[in-house]
Amino acid sequence: MHKELSEESRVRQRYADLVVRPEARDMMRKRSAITRAVREQLHAEGYLEIETPVLQLVHGGAAARPFRTHLNAFDIDMTLRIALELYLKRAMVGGADRAFEIGRIFRNEGIDSSHSAEFTMLEAYQSWGDQWTIAAMTRRLVLAAADAVGTRVYDSPRGEINLDGEWRWLSVYDAAAGGGGRHHHP
Repeated sequence: MHKELSEESRVRQRYADLVVRPEARDMMRKRSAITRAVREQLHAEGYLEIETPVLQLVHGGAAARPFRTHLNAFDIDMTLRIALELYLKRAMVGGADRAFEIGRIFRNEGIDSSHSAEFTMLEAYQSWGDQWTIAAMTRRLVLAAADAVGTRVYDSPRGEINLDGEWRWLSVYDAAAGGGGRHHHP
């Protein structure tokens, strides 16, 4: 028998969490399968995977507090990126019709078992797309991720969610106003 790790220990010593909790090991395997499925789905849809700079002169693309560092070779202050957005959009302007990145982000803010100072983010952009094309692509990504872990049915606090069921369209206005939205298959 072992003593449960505190939340702080789970955050600071992820390897220990992997040793003592089978759920942590299972989550690591599922995360790997999901990341691979998302990447493969985007490649199949003609998206170009791009790696953008982690060190940036000006942090942008989100409202978050950055980590600051100094690049000695050029004697300039820099920050670790807080979003993927800006350089991906530059790639789009440069001629990439569809681009994505699955990259590490760094935000100098609170930390607990569900929030890390560094985490992985996905951003994808498509020329001539709109809210409907991105919604449809997002649905395909979610289904690919679900298939990668072996189920399209999940138990949630609000009840069972079957991803094969109808996906309701909820506009930003309705979401902000707490409204219902209309049914639509993007």
